[in-house]
Amino acid sequence: MKKIIYSVLTCLVLLPSPAIFAETNAITLNLVSEAGPLDLVALGSARKLIGAAIADGILDAFLVNPLSTHVVTTKKTVFSACLESAADSTPQAFETFVKSLRGIHPKSGTAVKIVVTVGCQKKHEVVAITCGGITDKLCPDNLICIDDPKDDCDPMLGGKDCAGVCNGN
Repeated sequence: MKKIIYSVLTCLVLLPSPAIFAETNAITLNLVSEAGPLDLVALGSARKLIGAAIADGILDAFLVNPLSTHVVTTKKTVFSACLESAADSTPQAFETFVKSLRGIHPKSGTAVKIVVTVGCQKKHEVVAITCGGITDKLCPDNLICIDDPKDDCDPMLGGKDCAGVCNGN
């Protein structure tokens, strides 16, 4: 009898609880096509839930991962995204959203996999195009060279060799 009680208690401790979402604020959602085409109804359901969560202020970030990086042996991830809760959203609202995603039941051959994570990594940062400076490098068409606000060099105050950044405004 003690073994059964210990087993039940161990399972309850290991199950994800509301407290897990207090420590973490993001999930990775994967829709995996195991054989044949992806269940588009399941994908549509996920997109609707994500859209509603964004509109309701539950999600702050929705970052779709590049598909080419998620081919693993015979399983192929067709849709993968990181979803991060909004700073002013409650853990309960985020947990309810995750439960609704887990309620998606795709057709045979497609699986919904959710991994709880600490946060979404913004992998692709925009790199500014430099211009001006000592080389007097020009910007591509439709862009103008402006002072780089991230440095201490000011071309208007004697810094003629200051590099700038290309701007489209």
